[in-house]
Amino acid sequence: MTEHAPRPDLDSVIRQALQTPDPSPVFVERLHGQLVSAPRGRRTGRALTLWAWALAAVVVLILAALFVGPNDLVAALQRLLGYIPGIGMVDEAGGLRVLAEPVSRQREGITVTVEQAVLDSERTVVVYQADGIPHTAYPDREDSPFCGNDPRLRLSDGTLLSPGEGSGRGWGSGFESRMVFPAVPAGVDQVNFILPCLMDTAPGAAPEDWELPLRFVAAPPELTVAPVRELTPPAASTAPAEAPAEMGLSLEQVIELEDAYILMGSFRQGDALPQAMVMGISVWPEITNAAGQTWPFDIPDDIYQPTGEAGIFPWAYQVPKGFAAPLTITLAAVDVEFPADLSFSFNAGPAPQPEQEWTLNQEFEIAGYSVRLISAVRHEGPRQNGYEFFFEADPEVSMVSIEDPEHAPAGGYGGGSLGGFSAGFVYSGPVPTGVLTFHVTGLMAQYPGPWTLTWSPPGEDLPATSVAPPQACLTLEAWQQALTDPAPPPEGLAGHLIAYGRIVEDGQQLSPENAGVFVFDLASGQRLVLGPGTWPSLSPDGVRAAYAGPGGLRVVDLATGENRPVPGTAPNDYGPRWSPDGSQLAFRRDLNLYLINPDGTGLRRVTAGPEYELLVDWSADGSQLVYAAPGPQGLRLRSIDLAGGAPSELFVIDAKDISAALSPDGLQIAYMERLPGSMEYGLFLAAADGSQPRLLALFGGLAITHPVWSPDGEWLLVNVTNIGQVSPATVPMLIDPSACQAIPLAGIDGTVQDWSR
Repeated sequence: MTEHAPRPDLDSVIRQALQTPDPSPVFVERLHGQLVSAPRGRRTGRALTLWAWALAAVVVLILAALFVGPNDLVAALQRLLGYIPGIGMVDEAGGLRVLAEPVSRQREGITVTVEQAVLDSERTVVVYQADGIPHTAYPDREDSPFCGNDPRLRLSDGTLLSPGEGSGRGWGSGFESRMVFPAVPAGVDQVNFILPCLMDTAPGAAPEDWELPLRFVAAPPELTVAPVRELTPPAASTAPAEAPAEMGLSLEQVIELEDAYILMGSFRQGDALPQAMVMGISVWPEITNAAGQTWPFDIPDDIYQPTGEAGIFPWAYQVPKGFAAPLTITLAAVDVEFPADLSFSFNAGPAPQPEQEWTLNQEFEIAGYSVRLISAVRHEGPRQNGYEFFFEADPEVSMVSIEDPEHAPAGGYGGGSLGGFSAGFVYSGPVPTGVLTFHVTGLMAQYPGPWTLTWSPPGEDLPATSVAPPQACLTLEAWQQALTDPAPPPEGLAGHLIAYGRIVEDGQQLSPENAGVFVFDLASGQRLVLGPGTWPSLSPDGVRAAYAGPGGLRVVDLATGENRPVPGTAPNDYGPRWSPDGSQLAFRRDLNLYLINPDGTGLRRVTAGPEYELLVDWSADGSQLVYAAPGPQGLRLRSIDLAGGAPSELFVIDAKDISAALSPDGLQIAYMERLPGSMEYGLFLAAADGSQPRLLALFGGLAITHPVWSPDGEWLLVNVTNIGQVSPATVPMLIDPSACQAIPLAGIDGTVQDWSR
């Protein structure tokens, strides 16, 4: 590495992930498994697939072209000579300036801080943070208005600079954002940072019109910049025999950091698929070392790589040092958009009703792929006022693009997974009726490889010893073997499981209309349906159950079947957990934790802060609650004494949502966490204070959720879901931590969330 006098700027991408209003328990239950574990190749309901990020990059490219001009954009980016972790690629040619010092302002308990600003001749980057935002500042309904205004920079002559790209992350009580603005003129060293409102908050619910003065100075000389090494010629991948030779991966640049390398390159379509276009990837590549072991990698979020050319998809992967060379990158498939030119029609009638459904069953073929239009549904509402179409297709197909050529929709949406997806239109005026005709313009499908690329660092950079990646006790291969040749459940396995899953056999996919809570007897295999609801829990003696029902919490006497509401609870109360003696329920309300007796008496709030709390469990003696609060570094695991006092910090879990369980004796905790330097999540077992963590299970593209302990603490049970399937199936899995044994449990058909006697 070398040291340079100037300081670099950020290269980021736009968007912020902020805490939304408290969702309904049903909504939370449906998303929980997807949020907890984010394996490679994941595809969820209406989440953007990775190829869509390529489209987003095109939008950012257009915005960037407005700053420097389309002809000069690529040339300008090629002048970037160095890289600073957390900052991005930097152009030092014209000198760099930085924020003289952080600037903060506090209003009504909310603090906005401009932490960093970096300027070069092409752009100005501002990093700012807001914290202390109460949950009441966010809208309580999806169709309510919210703040979507970006910050601006105001120069002394009144000129306003608007951002063209950025990135961000959020937690329960705040967010951090990095915004990229046009360049501030060289002679201007003071500007005002203007923040009209706090992102996603309701109008008037939080302080607005923030203004902070910023002062810039020359970057200090001690800043370290990692050089960007150009590979000449670029390293090229090998391609499958049937693929055109010019189509494949290319490694073009390498950045060496103290403990990692960043590999940068592109996937080039070349002259292959002349009428189609490569849009990106929806299945993460596999990176392996010389021994064939999977090597962890991450995607740096501060590297922006527009190419300015169609058919080229850039990529950047950060890999930790310590591998035995060569490193091999294997890409199994790319997402390709094929053109289409066909139409379909259906008769909506003169007065279609909200949620009315039409069975269509129309089949057609696009670029050799079979597609079937199953049905159309009429939606009515401020954000989904129009029609949604549901499709099935060959397993490689992820979506089709449709247009309404006879009307003017206000917008469109879509999503799904391979082989099953939807697409819809929203209309701002009257929704069209009668016979409607729609045009299919394209199809997105996975085009198979594989393409492989190998790379070794220069000889002097090779590690003296190879560092083995963390090895899981249970791997995907072990789980697949357990499914193929399952061991019988251990003799004497007993107790009751409570689960969320299908309770109505209607032949439809799992949904809030056919799902609910049931109890499964391990000894007899019998199911007892409790009713519609989510987030169930069993009393330690196995006599009662509690869950979040449509109108609030409910308690069921499993012997008599009596199912009654808990007085004093509300529709959005959820996540009840029984105390060790069965006398109280802890639960979540308005982002905080509460206690209540099963008969509705004794309601009291335990936590009261701007961040939202995620309940894990009671301590073994019932004197404390253990919970997680999202923060800038991850989920902060805490405990709070119910007799009073401030929360105690335990440790931080690198995860999006809590999926953890304390052992019955309170000495161990099982939890899901992202592997260091990796995109994958694994199941860990550690002491209750987070010490001595051990990687129990790592299943690649499968999600592991809701760990629960057996009443005797000998077994762990988790739920394994292949979320890449059109209709994901969940299989509960028993784990013997001491023997590294996995046993699938058949016949449950649900997500297990508690285990009692």
